[in-house]
Amino acid sequence: MIYHEKRPILYVDDTVEQRYAMRRILETEGFSVFEAGSGKEALTYLGSHLALAVVDVRLPDISGYELSRKLKQAEPNLPILQVSASFSDPSLRVEGFSGGADAYIAQPVHPAEMVGLIRRMLRTSEAEETLRFLASIGPGITASLSTEETADNFSRVVVPGFADRCYIHLREAGNTPAWIWPRSETLSEALQRQLERVAKQATVEQSNSDQLFAPLTINGEGLGAIMFELDRGRAYTSTDTILASDLSNRLALALQNCQLFAAEQSIRSALVQSEKLATAGRMAASIAHEINNPLEALTNLLFIIEQSPDVPPFARETATAALGEVTRLAHITRQSLGFYRELRAPAELDLSESVSETVELYRRRLIQNQIEVRLDLTPGVLIQGIKGEIRQVISNLLVNAMEVLSPGGTIWVKTFPRGETAVLEISDDGPGIPAELQEKVFEPFFTTKQATGTGLGLWITQSIIEKHGGSIRLSPKNGLGTKFEIEFPSRR
Repeated sequence: MIYHEKRPILYVDDTVEQRYAMRRILETEGFSVFEAGSGKEALTYLGSHLALAVVDVRLPDISGYELSRKLKQAEPNLPILQVSASFSDPSLRVEGFSGGADAYIAQPVHPAEMVGLIRRMLRTSEAEETLRFLASIGPGITASLSTEETADNFSRVVVPGFADRCYIHLREAGNTPAWIWPRSETLSEALQRQLERVAKQATVEQSNSDQLFAPLTINGEGLGAIMFELDRGRAYTSTDTILASDLSNRLALALQNCQLFAAEQSIRSALVQSEKLATAGRMAASIAHEINNPLEALTNLLFIIEQSPDVPPFARETATAALGEVTRLAHITRQSLGFYRELRAPAELDLSESVSETVELYRRRLIQNQIEVRLDLTPGVLIQGIKGEIRQVISNLLVNAMEVLSPGGTIWVKTFPRGETAVLEISDDGPGIPAELQEKVFEPFFTTKQATGTGLGLWITQSIIEKHGGSIRLSPKNGLGTKFEIEFPSRR
């Protein structure tokens, strides 16, 4: 863990005068010092976040070698400098190193030499501490290929290892910081604007001693920015600025990996979807060959009945209606299979009339299933379209509603103008679609009907609507049920 406040040095010597003199010298050089006159007293300072221990080999209770071993056992990363007049003997120096000492100095000690050696040991310790910290955060940052989890893992690692608070701003996530750690923290508008500004630059910025701003960049592309913040009384150093740059580069690389993985997954999904559609197309071509001949024969037979002078008027009207539906069926089949070329140009039609005609076709089925349809149709809602395709849209949505409703259920169909658009709303009081599935309802082959559904109905419906320049969306509905809202460009 990296500490940004000045950590104390523990000076252990059994001579009061020597301890006093060295404490004054070290404090003059800017160090904070704890004193101990024995090994037992020195051990009481364990857990005080010591920066370094200076240990005299000769102590009244235990030797400096034994004290060094105990200190190292408790705090393995604590640098220890041993002091002795007998270090001219190589065997004693070896014993000191084997006991945990990192360096030694022979008495009598020149103050400047002591201070210089302490500073060098602290620099080495800080570098080692930084390397340990970087090694510890690597697995956390790269553990996931999710942007959210990567940023979250990064925040958990750097707090409190490098900061007391961490704010991550990603440009694609908007102006609000995407991650704040700890969660209870907030960010002022001024700091938020500074994060947005740093996201556009290339270097680490230190606005205050307790704040570092680092951009997230990959190959010159700005992904966002990070802000590291310390509590009052703690300060970042120039070394921390370098470390902040390293941390931001590591996170930027991890986030880029997340983006590449997401792009790859999207491409894979598109390829799978494309293969599904290609398979469906091949299967549909085979089916088309089998059903086209019966459809043509049925069309001819209905035409003969319709034209026969001996047919009663009611039968003739029924044959005419049936012929229209068979013609529409052939139209839908060819269109869905990709073999259809529209011979008629889109024409002006009344959306409300198309609804009435389509609902009438399902009147008998609605009565049998005890389902009520309530119409609220505004006359003269005109659009430009192909009548058969518009009726197919209405039919698909009506059938979907009927299939999920129990006896006593209700379907509401409403048409009305809204600005430059004509609106068609179809809703029901059925069980509704779970929130986690609502984004998938327009995907091909997605169905909630299990064995009875193909997953193509809403996809085809959306395709027809978009072909007519319109849009469809699944709208929120209070309580149970489903509500689809379709908008077409209006002719009014």
